[in-house]
Amino acid sequence: MEVFEVRASGWLYFFSYLLVALGVVSVVWQIEETAGFYYYFSEMISGGGSQLRESYLVSSSEGGIPGYIKMFHIFPVSFFIFYFSIFTHFNLSPVDRSRVKRVMLVALGCSIFCALLVMNRVAFLGIIMAFFVGFLYKGGRRLIYFFVLMAPVVFIVSIISRSRLEGFGALDFVFLYSKLGLYNFELVIGSLSCHSFGYSTVFSWVEFVLRFLGGAGEACSGYDWVWNPAQNLFSYLYIDFDIFFLVALFFVGFVFSILQQGFFYGGVEYKPLYYMVVWAVSTSFTVPIFRSFEFFLAIVVLMVFVRSWVFCVYSSR
Repeated sequence: MEVFEVRASGWLYFFSYLLVALGVVSVVWQIEETAGFYYYFSEMISGGGSQLRESYLVSSSEGGIPGYIKMFHIFPVSFFIFYFSIFTHFNLSPVDRSRVKRVMLVALGCSIFCALLVMNRVAFLGIIMAFFVGFLYKGGRRLIYFFVLMAPVVFIVSIISRSRLEGFGALDFVFLYSKLGLYNFELVIGSLSCHSFGYSTVFSWVEFVLRFLGGAGEACSGYDWVWNPAQNLFSYLYIDFDIFFLVALFFVGFVFSILQQGFFYGGVEYKPLYYMVVWAVSTSFTVPIFRSFEFFLAIVVLMVFVRSWVFCVYSSR
C-alpha cells in the first residue's frame, strides 16, 4: 500500500492566506459599495435578510464591484476544502501538520463569516459535504462526530433560511425550492424554444468571459419559470440537450465514478478534486455551483497548489 507524506514551502501557505483574505475583502467591498457595511450589518442584525441579499447581488453596472473581483468570494470555502482534504488524507510532518491545521481553521472561520454576512447557504453546504466525506472516509465513531458537529451548522443555516424567506427553516426551504424546481422543470419542458448545448451547465462560465470581453449574452432564455432562480440540474440539462439530458446524466455518473476510483486508488490531486466535485453535485437540487466561473477558477487554483506540494511516496509494508 502506498502512503503519501506531504511537505510544502512556506510560500504556499502565504499565498493561501492571501487568497482567503482576498475572498473576505471582495465580500466586504461589495457590501460597502452597494449598501454600506455599517447599514448592511445593522439591518442584518435586525432581520432584514431577503432585501439585503438582493442588494449584495447587485451587478457592477448597477453599482457593485466588478465580477472578476467578486468571484474571489469562493476562495475561503475552497481553501478550507483543500486543506481539510490534505489534513484528512495525507501524512504530514509535525511542522506542516500544524501549518495546514492553522490555514484550514482560518479558512473555515472566514468561510463562516462570509457565509453569514451574505446569507450564503451554498457555502455552508460545501463545509457540510467536506466534513461528511472526511468522516465517512475515516468511518467508525467519527460519523458520530460528524452529526454532532453538523447540529450547530444546520441550526445556523436554518436561521439564514428564515432570514431570507420568513417562516421557512432549512428543511422547509429545501422542500419548497425542490417543489418549485419541479414546477419550473415542467414549464421548461412545455415552453422551451431553443437549446444551449452545454452553455447552461458546464460551459456556463463562457458567458461570463464573453460578457467581460463585450460579446454575446445568454445562450438561451426562451423558457418560463415560476420563481427565478428555482432551477435545478435537471432543468438546466434539459435546456442544454432536451430529452437527451438523460444521456448527459449517465455521462455525469460515469465521470463521477472515475473520480471516485481516483479518490481511493489514484494520484494525490484526486483528493481535493473529489471534495470539490461532491460539493458541486450536492448543489444539484438548486442552481448548480459549477455554472459559475469562480468554481472552475477555484479548481484550477487548487490543482496548481496541489502540484506545488512535495509528495514523497513510500510503501507502508
